[in-house]
Amino acid sequence: MMRYLKLLFPLPDHLYIFQLLEYNSREFLFWFIRYPFKRNLQRKNRLILTQKSISLLILSNLLMVFLAVWFNILFFRGLDLPVLVLFILYFQLLSPFFLMLSQLLLFPLENYSKQQKIAAARLKLSGMPKLKIIAITGSFAKTSTKDMLYTLLWKKYRVVKTPKSYNNPLSIAQTILELVKKNTQVLIVEVGAYRKGEIRKVVSWLKPGIGIITGIAPQHLERFGSLENIARAKFELAEGLPKNGTAILNWQNETIKKMAKKVRCRIIFFGKPNLQIDLPLAGEHHLQNFSAAALAALELGLSPAEIKERSKQFLPTPHRLEIKHQNGLTIIDNSYNTNFESSKISFKLLKDISGKPASAKASAGKQKIIITPGLIELGSQSQKINREFIINAAKVADEIIIVGECNQKDLLAGLVDAKFPKDKTHIAQDLQHGIQLLGKITKRGGGVALIENDLPDQYF
Repeated sequence: MMRYLKLLFPLPDHLYIFQLLEYNSREFLFWFIRYPFKRNLQRKNRLILTQKSISLLILSNLLMVFLAVWFNILFFRGLDLPVLVLFILYFQLLSPFFLMLSQLLLFPLENYSKQQKIAAARLKLSGMPKLKIIAITGSFAKTSTKDMLYTLLWKKYRVVKTPKSYNNPLSIAQTILELVKKNTQVLIVEVGAYRKGEIRKVVSWLKPGIGIITGIAPQHLERFGSLENIARAKFELAEGLPKNGTAILNWQNETIKKMAKKVRCRIIFFGKPNLQIDLPLAGEHHLQNFSAAALAALELGLSPAEIKERSKQFLPTPHRLEIKHQNGLTIIDNSYNTNFESSKISFKLLKDISGKPASAKASAGKQKIIITPGLIELGSQSQKINREFIINAAKVADEIIIVGECNQKDLLAGLVDAKFPKDKTHIAQDLQHGIQLLGKITKRGGGVALIENDLPDQYF
């Protein structure tokens, strides 16, 4: 019954996609043009009922009813209930346009509310001059580095961090208003951006004393336009730090090293080959994140001994190279928003890991399987980067499962270029189907499977 209702009334499904696209009308319009008749879209997740989504839902329905009544009176000289219902059903097919119109009508009020919350957060911070603020940005590893730093600090200081992967101005402001207390000593903030100028605005009112840039990669290339624009946007954090502040930058990233010359504050590089410590996490990539977090912790007064001891408590951030063991199979879950540069780390981990629950050392000849839908938001570089991505995957995988239609053509072409065996290439309509295939192709004795990216429901 619900399935048929969704066919007739797709507004909630369309609102769900609008929400996934962070209410970006341009992206939403392009999506609708591409998939005008897609239905039953809430598969991996469900529409989150926030103040904004509820307002859009109510206003869109009111606009549909109002327009249906007006058309009914205009063309039929009165209210004809069956005709009224037909108009409403027709407008449901065009619900994305009503959602975008509703957002436009609500924008002045919404923007006023957002600016009020940011102003309130700014005022609150101005009354806490002793609060130490660390801001973290970059194309990858923001959340993992934030979680590591929090683990290092929380026993010594009263620490607040932005939850999950929340990193836009409104969620940062809400964190400050709701979680920061008078006795809070350290605030760790993850800062994201989709265009130049966004990080600069956040830094101007957040006023962090320490800034960490984890790395630069072609993440959200479709929105930024070029890798150079991405680098400039991320470096707004370092450039916005005060002269007595500290920028902690990735030594192994050539773009960052070049742009570091423009930074006016003190710079500390992480990622130099001088760190000797054993972490309770599999994969060399964790050393990069730990290096950045450890340098920030040293700046805040922790001793090397304290850092070494507290690093034993590290746990993997969910869905970011998180290793699980299940029925003799080792699964590397890197399903959250990967990119081309971080995929190299994933493939190296897959190559090195043995698949044994008690060990993550050299490979013992275990079967290696990669499940992936490819990479997104690459703009005109999508074909090229996805081909390079899957060629890299083919170098370490025994079997590859391609998920969905989004990048299927480019990924298959890349596997042809890599001369990867056709009988070792599999197609799955979604991740769930991919997991089912995994169970069928895994040999006795187990193996290692890497889930490299999982696309949200706006992709097919």
